[in-house]
Amino acid sequence: MDSFLSEIKISKDVFVTICKIALAEIEHIAAVDKVHLSGRLFDEYASANRLSIHLYLTVQYGCNIQNLVDDVNRVVAGCITKMIGLAPDSINIYITDMTVPPTSKKSGIGG
Repeated sequence: MDSFLSEIKISKDVFVTICKIALAEIEHIAAVDKVHLSGRLFDEYASANRLSIHLYLTVQYGCNIQNLVDDVNRVVAGCITKMIGLAPDSINIYITDMTVPPTSKKSGIGG
């Protein structure tokens, strides 16, 4: 049997989509502002890691940011590893904004 070499190239857009779908599963993320990817996987001249993911997020007021960051790391790394077969070298999370959920206004007597 003859052997041959094959190469698969995966677009950055695919990685971004996987990250956004993974982040949609996590409570208290109000918006994904930006997903930036870097590393030798995308730039052969990069001296850094093979795959670094930078996530810029808007979160909801009142959440425990450390717990949220732990969840983001676990879920995003798990999804990338499962879908692509490659574990990210690093996931950097930047909280860029925070939203306050609207409060319900009471109406009527005494409200």
